[in-house]
Amino acid sequence: MGLPGPEGIDWLCTADAAKLLDMSTSGVRMLVSRGQIYAAKFGRELAFSARDVKKLASRPPSTGRPRQGFKRS
Repeated sequence: MGLPGPEGIDWLCTADAAKLLDMSTSGVRMLVSRGQIYAAKFGRELAFSARDVKKLASRPPSTGRPRQGFKRS
């Protein structure tokens, strides 16, 4: 597990990050597009800092359904 990278950072591939976050690889890519996690790109592959992934995995899961707009009373 882990990819060699510059500056002594332990990099994870998308599949490894998905396993740690207990989600699909497309879900991990969605986190990247939303700006919730940083990904470096090495050629065609995304790489994630193991520290960032572990920090995101340790956050408590959000509960409930997302808000769908603004209700007026």
